[in-house]
Amino acid sequence: MLQTTSSPALADAPTALLSPARIDRAPALVAGAMLLAAALAVSVLVDLRQGALVLLGAALGLALYHGAFGFTGSWRRMLVERRGVGIRAQMLMIAVAGLAIMPLLA
Repeated sequence: MLQTTSSPALADAPTALLSPARIDRAPALVAGAMLLAAALAVSVLVDLRQGALVLLGAALGLALYHGAFGFTGSWRRMLVERRGVGIRAQMLMIAVAGLAIMPLLA
C-alpha cells in the first residue's frame, strides 16, 4: 500500500527550511561575477555566440530554479511530498528535446 504522509524527519523539519529563502547578496554577486567571467572567457576563446549561449543557459537555469515547474521544484516536491509527476514530466521533456534537436544538429 502506498503511504501518502511524509516521512517523520521531514514532518518535524522547521517550516523555515521548506519556505522560500531570502537571497544572500554576497554569494549572488560572486556567482554573477563568475558567470560573467566564464561568458567572457568563452567569448574570447571560442566565439561571441557561444559566450551569449552561456548567459542564455544561465538565465534559463535561473528561470527553471525559480519556476514551479523547474528541475529543483520537481525534485523538492518528490522529496518532501513524495510526488513524482514532475520528475516524470521532466524525463518526457528531455526525451522530446533530444528527438527534436537531432535534426537541428544534422
